Amino acid sequence: MVIIKCERCGEEFESKSGRHRFCGQKCISKNYYNKNREEIIRKMMEWERRNPERRKITALKANRKYRAGHRERFNKSMIDNYRRNKNKWRSRSATSNLLNHKDFGKHVEIDRNCKFCGTKKQLEIHHEEYPFKQKDILKAIKERKIFYLCMSCHKKLHRKHLYSN
Repeated sequence: MVIIKCERCGEEFESKSGRHRFCGQKCISKNYYNKNREEIIRKMMEWERRNPERRKITALKANRKYRAGHRERFNKSMIDNYRRNKNKWRSRSATSNLLNHKDFGKHVEIDRNCKFCGTKKQLEIHHEEYPFKQKDILKAIKERKIFYLCMSCHKKLHRKHLYSN
């Protein structure tokens, strides 16, 4: 038996032949990755370009695996996010309840088309402010601070806001 120092982590280990350079598979894998990093990344990006649908599935599986392994941290971040945005969430819920109520038309008129492109498909409600009392919601609708957008226009609008700040 020969005692050798691992080239990767510096830990000493016993080797029968004295030819080994690494203490275990983990150090062997890390060494291989560091030597071939650019080639591995290039191949991975090439695979992602050829398989866009598989990439989505792989990303979803990775996200589920992460959440399952870090349940407490994930739940804590969800709770913190809820506390930070509680009024926005309450407003969204109250607004959709009001807009879907059968007597809503008596209170105020709202155009049920996308404000930008005019389509009636895949509509979402966009809030420029977040009231959660009924009278404040009606006031915001009259002032055009709450309106309908189709899904694609809504995403474009929020991307524009994200990158303009």
